[in-house]
Amino acid sequence: MNEEGTLISPEGIVNLNSFMIMTTCFLFAALSAKMRATSSMVLGTVFVTLALAMFGMTNSAWVGVGAMAIFSFGELMASPKYSEYLGNIAPADKRAMWIGFSQFPIAIGWMAEGYLGPRLYSAFADKDTLARAALIEHGISPSQVTESALPIGGAFQRLVEVTHQTPDALTAHLYATHHIGLVWYIFAVVGVVSGFMIWQYGRWILRLAARR
Repeated sequence: MNEEGTLISPEGIVNLNSFMIMTTCFLFAALSAKMRATSSMVLGTVFVTLALAMFGMTNSAWVGVGAMAIFSFGELMASPKYSEYLGNIAPADKRAMWIGFSQFPIAIGWMAEGYLGPRLYSAFADKDTLARAALIEHGISPSQVTESALPIGGAFQRLVEVTHQTPDALTAHLYATHHIGLVWYIFAVVGVVSGFMIWQYGRWILRLAARR
């Protein structure tokens, strides 16, 4: 992060997640051990959803750091309990197979995210895409803002030259005039739906246990 607290590198955010997991995993393991598996997963999903919404609310680096910390807490609350829960309900002689197949829906989620994520980001939050659209609005011919005419990353610099604004001021303008956070809010909605379904599943399991 820079001295002003306005910029942090992507690798800094990712490394923060790893650091939080390495240094606090035992604390959250002790906390989640006192909770039902579904309750821990719901709470973890709530944390993750909150973090995703925070990423979309502002471009403040400090808020991004806080959001990643909360995301890490959610991951620590939900992910281990998911594997533990499957191990507990699986037949003793098929536990490894159950845990192995449990990765299948995760793989589906990763593939869906890998397809939708970049497209949503490009449509709502990619600075290069927004800069190309702004160049056209400033009278530049569409043929001059294609990727063959302007390499990726060059559109923003060209926009700086056209508007005579500083990069920071232009970034703030693009952020203020577009729905940058929408892509994060879409992901947060997925988190809300997921948390609700886990909560409903936990209630269903309790009702089944009460009937016995």
